[in-house]
Amino acid sequence: MSSNSNKRRRANDPESHRSKNDKKPRTPSPTEWTDIGKTSSPTGSEELAMINALTLSSPDRPSLRKISPVPYLLTTDPLIQVLGLERLNKDGYINLDSVSKPDPGFGYGKHTTPAVAYRTYKKTNTIDADGEQDVAVGEDSYIHPIFFRDRWDTQELASSSSPYWEELKPVWQLATLLLEEKVMSGYIMGMLDRSSHTEIKTRFDGHAVHWFQCKERPSKQELWLLWEDLWDLKNCIKWSALEITEERHRGVSGTTKVDRSVSGLSKHGVGSKIVINENVLSILCGRINASDFSKPWSPGTDNPSARLRLQWSLATTMVHELMHALWLARHGTTSIEPFFRDTRFSELGWQWETLIYGGAIAPTSDRCEQPYGLQIQNWPGGITHVRYPTLQNVGPEPPKIIELFPVEMSWVADFFKQSFWDFVERYGRPGIICPVPAEGVPFTY
Repeated sequence: MSSNSNKRRRANDPESHRSKNDKKPRTPSPTEWTDIGKTSSPTGSEELAMINALTLSSPDRPSLRKISPVPYLLTTDPLIQVLGLERLNKDGYINLDSVSKPDPGFGYGKHTTPAVAYRTYKKTNTIDADGEQDVAVGEDSYIHPIFFRDRWDTQELASSSSPYWEELKPVWQLATLLLEEKVMSGYIMGMLDRSSHTEIKTRFDGHAVHWFQCKERPSKQELWLLWEDLWDLKNCIKWSALEITEERHRGVSGTTKVDRSVSGLSKHGVGSKIVINENVLSILCGRINASDFSKPWSPGTDNPSARLRLQWSLATTMVHELMHALWLARHGTTSIEPFFRDTRFSELGWQWETLIYGGAIAPTSDRCEQPYGLQIQNWPGGITHVRYPTLQNVGPEPPKIIELFPVEMSWVADFFKQSFWDFVERYGRPGIICPVPAEGVPFTY
């Protein structure tokens, strides 16, 4: 993969949806992510109190390292070469005129997900007779437990004496909305259901290779099984910081590592540790600024705009990596990730992003600190050199020339507004897809 096309690199190191080999019995529900039981669960406030009691400062948890920012500008980036930073900024692709606070409860107005009903059921052990959640969604339901502070190994985000987890609630709230977005539930269900996969007449490192497609019109019961997986996954993963110790790490937003000390969701499943670029976390925790990584330009990187951009990107990265963690938790390391239909690459995280956003979105200038904005391209486009499984001589040939498009900052900001999610509720996936200019900047592989 060229340096330009690999902007946000991420690596991932049911015979049936839940089979007889699974470790836990099914939860009786009215119609795979963790602890299902008939016993009464604590209320939201009690649950948070329990978590806070467990997340006081701990000498065993690493803290974020002190970072010495190095300004960087990839002058060969096609958008920078052709358009220039000044024009990109003038056209609304780098700095916003002003940055508003997120709307309280964004995403939980007219737009709701069936998963909220499941999480309410897990907390209260009660649900409406029709299996729906009609009451107003309280603040304690805005964030999925998989993003709670007790899932973090990094001191600044794990400790209840630190303000950063609370300050980053909009990130966890957006990640929850993306993870539970109902227009993507068919993708995750099709991905997990190995009994529906079709074998391809090729091998990869001696392993069988399969392809899958989205589950069409899933039933209410099938959806509840999916929300159960998403709930249960919280006990299979941990979040931590990725220390930038090598040059190749600088373009990595996050990566999923196998953690065999933690059980998965089935007999063959394994846990994961998901590590997030330490520079991104340091910026969002206020230790440094995105502008510290920028070369001088006029008018320069606006830090509130860059911070908002990083909040959106972190939420996206976390859900991207959870696609890998979910596969590992359900199917382990002996089964390689399946291909989505005739896509040339097997990479469940990038495929999720491409379906929900309409392409792969990555930093302009190839660095995770994102001082110069974002760009989008078709995925996999013309990419040919990657570490994950590739179908050779199968399907359409990759194009030699692709187009790169800058991403409007107003679109990024909209994700934190209730009106955006009301629009998504009405129009579905077309309401989420990233808008692009009529013409992009061509790039030759």
